[in-house]
Amino acid sequence: MKELSYEALRKEHQRLLKEIEASETRDKIVSEVEAFINNCVEAGSYISDEEERDALRAMLLHWGDFVYSVRKVYPDTKLAPSLDVSKKLILRMRQVVILVVVIFAIIACQFIVWVIERSRTQTVASATATAAVATAQAVAEAEATAAKEIAQASAGATATAAVATAQAMADATATAEAPFLATAIESPIDGDFVDFSQQIKVKYRGLKEGSKIYVIVQHPPDDKWWPQSEPREVKKSGGEWSASAQFGESPKGDAGEAFDLFVVVIAPKDRAADQKLSKASAEATAIAPIPDAKVEQRISVRRWPIVYIEDPKDGELVDYRQIVTGTFSGSLAGLRIYGFVQPVLENVMYPQTTEIDEEQGVWSITAARFGDEEKHRDKELAFFVGIAQTDAADKKLNDAFRKGITITELPPGVFKYEKQIIKVKRK
Repeated sequence: MKELSYEALRKEHQRLLKEIEASETRDKIVSEVEAFINNCVEAGSYISDEEERDALRAMLLHWGDFVYSVRKVYPDTKLAPSLDVSKKLILRMRQVVILVVVIFAIIACQFIVWVIERSRTQTVASATATAAVATAQAVAEAEATAAKEIAQASAGATATAAVATAQAMADATATAEAPFLATAIESPIDGDFVDFSQQIKVKYRGLKEGSKIYVIVQHPPDDKWWPQSEPREVKKSGGEWSASAQFGESPKGDAGEAFDLFVVVIAPKDRAADQKLSKASAEATAIAPIPDAKVEQRISVRRWPIVYIEDPKDGELVDYRQIVTGTFSGSLAGLRIYGFVQPVLENVMYPQTTEIDEEQGVWSITAARFGDEEKHRDKELAFFVGIAQTDAADKKLNDAFRKGITITELPPGVFKYEKQIIKVKRK
């Protein structure tokens, strides 16, 4: 099997995330996800860097849950042990065998001296010949034994490595001062859009009792840490946790901007770091990064831009064709605003494309279509806005608008502004 680098696996992870956004059903992509899981599991045999292995475990945890949600059977997500352990074991075995041979040769030489001293009747030539034969036979037997042991070690290398790895992990859990084994941010995922205030879901396992988990937000290029909500104190080694996080200092000021999100685990005895983070969390202030803190699974997210409907107002009368205007704050890079008209008590929507003025922060619809010209006279209709964040969603909505057809549900990849919904009445 072709060995895939960590970077190649990370890019495939990102591709699958985008593929899920564009796909209408999860069933279409689950086979690709299962293949990706197998590649990640196998990659454990040749990727030895601990940070990269931690990242692979986080990916396996995320995609394992995805497969379970579709198949209702949890796949094998155990990372293969690194073969570096096997190679080191074989090298150590060879060193031991060579040392045994050398010791045996020294003993043989000492035996020769003893024989010479005790057997003065024998000639020096006979003693030397006898010793040489004994030494040669000993070396031959030792080499044969070494070859047999090395062959056995090679044949059982994978199993031995797995046992050694499991033992090392158990020892680390029992004796290590730092508890950093596995945490994973379940939601949001890398590349997601978030609100100003957002719930963060974290899974953890193998953590030492008494450790504390902190969720940290960072606003690049500023390197300061913003600890979020109360930390999670570990009562048992594994579990799930949901924490509230705030992205930015104000709902409008940081809309559309990028943020980093990560988890920091503090060991039970690291009271100074715990107090520093706890105080910053309680006071909602930023602190400088803690040099010795272990940062786990850093992801990047982006704040949704904020979109407002300015005209018409809630409760107003509208024409069949009507100008609609609004404002927005934050960058719309890679995004598209759409308006939607939905007749009350009907399961259909009329998508409307918008014109954008980035400099002024204004959007508009020149002639929004408020329902059917005859059918919806004197009827109540809802109007709301949404943002298409994927090319597939943008294409589907744009095609519906150009063809003048309705849709029954928002396609995947469209964010609906629930707080920006108005109701109007057709004239």
